[in-house]
Amino acid sequence: MSDTPSPAAAEDTQRVEQLSRCFATLDKVVRGMRLYEGKGALIERLMADLELKLSTMLEQGEVTVRVTPIGLVYGTSPLTAAGEKTPRYLFRLFCDGVRELTFLPGVERSEIVDLVAVLNMEAQGEDEDLVTLLWKKQMRHIQYFAADTLDMTTQVSADGELRLA
Repeated sequence: MSDTPSPAAAEDTQRVEQLSRCFATLDKVVRGMRLYEGKGALIERLMADLELKLSTMLEQGEVTVRVTPIGLVYGTSPLTAAGEKTPRYLFRLFCDGVRELTFLPGVERSEIVDLVAVLNMEAQGEDEDLVTLLWKKQMRHIQYFAADTLDMTTQVSADGELRLA
């Protein structure tokens, strides 16, 4: 037996790394939009980088990632580094019932801006859940699957972390 990974396993590893980089850039855009109110050269560079990474990611077809309490997962692979803290907006996305995000080839910049705006709604004190906000945006190339979470609630712990109750 060889310790060399099969071509399929190597391809999967490359895909996970590609997706991890793409979603790390999405996180930078979300945080940058929050900090700089969506303006400035840095935001433009981050958006251009995200657009490029998304289009490269989607050259192989649509991508579906699962939304979990620990962050985004592709197949069985977490897309965040071990020990890295899950962004609060991803946990809120999970708590509000979103279980999958699917990105289709042809994602437009306006859809990326809409997704980032929804993910930042928590910072702006929006009362509606993220599922409703995603539905209102009617994005054609970014889709979501939501579960019914009517009987789930969240609490803010003493250290300011959101937790399922």
